[in-house]
Amino acid sequence: MMIDAALSYASRNLAVFPCEKKHPLIASGFKAASKNPTHVREWWQRWPDAQIALPTGKVNRLFVIDVDGPDGASAFAKVNAPETFTVETSPCHFQFWFQQPDGIKTRCSASVIAPQLDTRGDGGYTIAPPSVHHETGKPYRIIQDVPWVDIPSFFLDPQNYESKNGANGHAHVSDAIPKGHRHQTMLSIAGALRARHLSREMVLAQLRIVNARQCVPPLEESEIQKLADYVGAKPAGFPGSRPLETSAAVELECFAGIVPEQVHWLWANRIPSGKFGLFCGEPGKGKSLATIDIAAHVSRSTAFPDGAPCEIGDVIFLSCEDDANDTQAPRLIAAGADMARIHRVKSVKVTLADGQPAESSFSLERDLEKLEESIAKVPRTRLLVIDPVNAYMGRVDTHRDGDVRRVLSPLADLSARLHIATIGVMHLKKAESAALLRVSGSIGFVAAARVVWGFGDDPFDENVRVMVPMKNNIGPLGSALSYRVEVQDGVARIVWRTAVDFNADEVLCSDPKEKQHRRTRQDEAEVWLANLLGNGEVPVTDIAIAAKKAKLAWRTIERAKKNLKVDAIRPGGLWKWVKP
Repeated sequence: MMIDAALSYASRNLAVFPCEKKHPLIASGFKAASKNPTHVREWWQRWPDAQIALPTGKVNRLFVIDVDGPDGASAFAKVNAPETFTVETSPCHFQFWFQQPDGIKTRCSASVIAPQLDTRGDGGYTIAPPSVHHETGKPYRIIQDVPWVDIPSFFLDPQNYESKNGANGHAHVSDAIPKGHRHQTMLSIAGALRARHLSREMVLAQLRIVNARQCVPPLEESEIQKLADYVGAKPAGFPGSRPLETSAAVELECFAGIVPEQVHWLWANRIPSGKFGLFCGEPGKGKSLATIDIAAHVSRSTAFPDGAPCEIGDVIFLSCEDDANDTQAPRLIAAGADMARIHRVKSVKVTLADGQPAESSFSLERDLEKLEESIAKVPRTRLLVIDPVNAYMGRVDTHRDGDVRRVLSPLADLSARLHIATIGVMHLKKAESAALLRVSGSIGFVAAARVVWGFGDDPFDENVRVMVPMKNNIGPLGSALSYRVEVQDGVARIVWRTAVDFNADEVLCSDPKEKQHRRTRQDEAEVWLANLLGNGEVPVTDIAIAAKKAKLAWRTIERAKKNLKVDAIRPGGLWKWVKP
């Protein structure tokens, strides 16, 4: 039984915690791992089939090399590592357990040393035998039951981590720029080069050399180019001098080498995976509550309100408008969320010039790389919510299209690279214009989003609200959904109702006179239809002709039919409407 195996690890002074599909089942995950048999027994009595996870790094003095395929096995064989405790997780997939000496720092990595070769050190964890693999259904099994040996020096020396871009040089250990310091260090180098009148192209060339030789692991080429673009737009040498003009080369890619892929959805035809989308509406219409409810569905893998299936995963919130303790947490609980799968960005830890630690607020412009590193620690992340997105834009002018696109483009790239859905929440301006043009700030927000959903009032029932499609670039526009906001014991939650036939301009109309005019026209249409039908049956074709003469829109007539609960019958093959 798993409980016996878990207690056995604890008896050997190894901290453990329960997982499902490699994901922690307890709040705080590996940070809450315990050697206490009482805690261990309680966990596995609650989850008898849970996988057994061991924190790696200094907690258990454990360092694991994870071989995820033949390429990784080939690379590991070249190290000539001594025999150590070995686990087979699935065919051609192995774990090699090493002892981490006191005072040694290690790290987690994925395919940095070599393809299909990962490491688990400080800040990580590993699934231990006899846990059952969530995909193969077979238990992890020990194939080399020998004591752990010390970590081979190869895995402790940064100069053995080769460049992803194939550079030949390696950083000397003392000159290596580690993860977490790369972006700021490279920006400082770029600024110093620009101050010496180097052009953008020459700055870029120098950054590429430093990146290949000293960054561990190297930054992506796109990040290097962004740094060069940023300093290249600054005056060279001294304030007020004219930036140098440089040439550029356009790179072409043939579509014959591009592999077509289908769009993947978090919520079918509503929220795409790997894309950036927007939830927009006036304050108090339920945008943030909707993200809470959707997060709850993702955390529990329960079907979405329209019946669409939902794959289980984790959710990360970036939110500065609602308090985590008295607002977000109670709302998540009321929505039925698995709190162990919901996370939030609390702050950004920084080190000041005098070496003192401090905290700063998160910025998409500055901290996106740090966010990606944090998401990597929550590998089952399926949804990122940024509420509101314009609060995290840094120092850019959110009304300038170019500035907005410069910040949101890397965010969209991150979503695609990590295959997560990203939803930005935004307010609407009070303006008498088309719904898409009412989104606050630059039109760049709407342009960057692949889907945009609006949240507003039902045009004919002030007690009901509607989630209405405003834009969908990668699928059908989809139907609007109605909902109510209910408050119980002081906690608000979304209660979904039915699909409704409204468009964005109807739901998001901000003109009180226009709203009243539409309600009046709807009332008139209901009276008109009731009188037309009387107590008899009327062919639909006759109703359509009469409505046109009365200058009533057919959508308005269909709503009147629904509100009056008119039946549609087909005697003799001819459709007719009849009052109940």
